[in-house]
Amino acid sequence: MMAVDGLSAHSPHCIAFRCGLPASIPTAHTQDTFRIKILVSYLTIMISQSILRLEAILETAPELLKTISEEEFAYKPSRDKWSKKQMLGHLIDSAANNHQRFIRGQFEHNPEIRYDQNKWNEFSYYQQIDPRQLIDFWVLYNRQLIEIIKRIPDENLVRQVKVGETLLSLDFLIADYVGHLEHHLKEIISYQ
Repeated sequence: MMAVDGLSAHSPHCIAFRCGLPASIPTAHTQDTFRIKILVSYLTIMISQSILRLEAILETAPELLKTISEEEFAYKPSRDKWSKKQMLGHLIDSAANNHQRFIRGQFEHNPEIRYDQNKWNEFSYYQQIDPRQLIDFWVLYNRQLIEIIKRIPDENLVRQVKVGETLLSLDFLIADYVGHLEHHLKEIISYQ
């Protein structure tokens, strides 16, 4: 994120500028209210961008995935590397685990949600499942996540989930989910 007029990209004044809010804070009493408005506006923009990006991916990626031959989808570059099928399976596992984070993070106090990605992949048997089934399930799961994300109240976006040893806010996890998805999807297909 770039700075505005020499201000840090994450400073309240810079965020206020990007969100169209007044940059000056008149009194100490209104500072907290002002900061909350800035934070809510910033979170709303960030979540909206994540939703739009995920929707765009779901408009483009499924057809590109369906053009991959069964042979290419199942090919493993080495014994310890995942095939494209398994990478897509990993994205399904990521959706499943983030689904829990997005839901439980709203009502539990700092729930701890982690998973062993290699074991999940192995025991989900993605290498043996028809690629179209995987593609369709991945698309439907992500469409459901979009509907959930759209409905998360702003005040819940700052609630936290424990991932490993780190507490992460729901807004961060949502943006990170989309970034992680894109990272792995670009290992499977080429798209804009």
